[in-house]
Amino acid sequence: MNVSTHTPPAPLQSGTDLMLEQAQRDGLHRFLQALLRENFLFKPELISDAGLTWIPLWSEQMLLRVEGLRLGRAGHCHISGAITLYKNAQAPQLLRSAGALLAHLSGTPYLPLTPAAQRRLAAELDNSAANDALSLHYRRQWGEQLRRLASTHHHPSFFSLLWHEELVPDPCLLLEQWGSQGHPFHPAHKSKLGLTKHEVLAYAPEFQAQFPLRLAAVRRACMRVTMSRPERACRAWLSRHFGTELQAWEQALRASGREPSEWLPLPLHPYQASAVLPQKFASEIAAGQLLLDTGISLRAAATMSMRTVVPLHRPGTPHIKLPLGVQLTSAVRTVSNKACIMGPRLTTLLRAILLREQHFNGSLDILGEELGMHFIDPNKDSDKHGHLTLLLRENPLEKRDQLHLPLPVASLFASSPVSGRPFITELVTAAVGDHPAAALSYFRDYCHVVLKACLSAYLLYGIAFEAHQQNSAIIVNRRGQPCRLLLRDFGDLRIHSARLTEQHCTLDNYQAGQILFTELAPVREKFLHATMLCHLAELGMLLAQTYQQEQDCYWKIIQHVSANLFSRLRPRCQPAYWERERHAILHADWPVKALLRMRCEDAKEDLCGSMPNPLRNFP
Repeated sequence: MNVSTHTPPAPLQSGTDLMLEQAQRDGLHRFLQALLRENFLFKPELISDAGLTWIPLWSEQMLLRVEGLRLGRAGHCHISGAITLYKNAQAPQLLRSAGALLAHLSGTPYLPLTPAAQRRLAAELDNSAANDALSLHYRRQWGEQLRRLASTHHHPSFFSLLWHEELVPDPCLLLEQWGSQGHPFHPAHKSKLGLTKHEVLAYAPEFQAQFPLRLAAVRRACMRVTMSRPERACRAWLSRHFGTELQAWEQALRASGREPSEWLPLPLHPYQASAVLPQKFASEIAAGQLLLDTGISLRAAATMSMRTVVPLHRPGTPHIKLPLGVQLTSAVRTVSNKACIMGPRLTTLLRAILLREQHFNGSLDILGEELGMHFIDPNKDSDKHGHLTLLLRENPLEKRDQLHLPLPVASLFASSPVSGRPFITELVTAAVGDHPAAALSYFRDYCHVVLKACLSAYLLYGIAFEAHQQNSAIIVNRRGQPCRLLLRDFGDLRIHSARLTEQHCTLDNYQAGQILFTELAPVREKFLHATMLCHLAELGMLLAQTYQQEQDCYWKIIQHVSANLFSRLRPRCQPAYWERERHAILHADWPVKALLRMRCEDAKEDLCGSMPNPLRNFP
């Protein structure tokens, strides 16, 4: 049995009905957590006693009774029990979904939404719960398949199974799909608005989605191509990785009386090809500038981001990031012209820095974005922007060898199909042992790798990677020990221009106000949100919960590793700059991305609040 063999989902309806209650309960917990984290509800007014917490909503004469609510630093809160609403003299009402709580709060001073905003948010929350129920049911079947595979071949853990190349030829893809659990604290983490249930099953990674990509053809004069190494020829590079498919594509064009050298191949996501492009690009199709169907296709599998896919014809082939005109969580997932141009440019810059810094003492590597392609619209129609684009990125399998394996960080949070515990515990066990002290030791080593990479890049070059769980992989050895951080997706990377210039580095920017910033605040905000909160803090809190430890043990490790790195890097920084950044990261309040508020306002740009610094007050 080979886990690369795709098994289509079995009929899901009956099992999904059973899972919907769990998905709705989880969604309710997420929604209340977001309300507390973003201060829609006033935490100082909470009344806690013997495992019960009362949240007073005085102006509405309501009380929320929450079982098993535990609050932590940085807005973290964990809910393990039921949530009941008490209102006036009415009978207590057990809340079963986020939508039910939203209905009671919307339009009140606690959540002052318009009716239209309430309907939009309710639709996102309901859609997320429905998709989560599908995923939970499918995951049961898939997990049993993986358990049997490990047992049959005498693998004691999921981690052990991943090293068995005959059984798992692409462990990175398996983990991309198994680890697809959504954003760690987005209130609608599984929402996929615009897709039918059938399309969710067909295209989402959590269902092992595989599908054909049409190889369309676009007039060469209509496309702009950017490469990380400009001296390379685009067609030669594509031929090296997609030779058989490119040859068939050229033959199809010649058979239709067209000269292949006048065209460029463009893979299309099947949803985009059928539901988006025929309408948005009708004039280009009519003018003969775009051929949607050449009769040639390329089979691919969805990765964690859903719009980025892995071609299946040969292991190690570059990942393809494609536009998908669907709202996934907060945004329609197109691929902007900026990303197609700046991805390769940033790849060139980052590789030069890594070479200069010896990969920051071996702690950091990247998945380069080698080739970007976007449609040149003479009319600059914003409705078309980002819908006919392409970005080709290194495959993480290229970083695998006999001693090292890249693991998507998000997969560390997923339950192991073998043990049923978080996958990270198998790494802790393999590296140190399965006990609380081992978890702390492992997390300390993990923080050393991640912060040596990300904090060094930030302090020395003013670079803030979007190093959250989905964009990061940790390269481990056969004992599970963390060796190097592997980062991808440079679309929202932020750089402080003055710091970069001080290091005698240059970057040709696509547009002012994006990527390069004159102020440090937005760059620091990216570092704190992605690396510190979404990545390290979430992993530490998971280990604390799993090993039944105080969360502060893990915050203290983050603080100590950060402080030590500041001390080591001090000789390479201007004194005033070093003091200011040390204070901002270790002592001053942190900005916090307000994900729920952004959904309430349907905001396209980031909205931020502030929180007490979780690293403050440690010796």
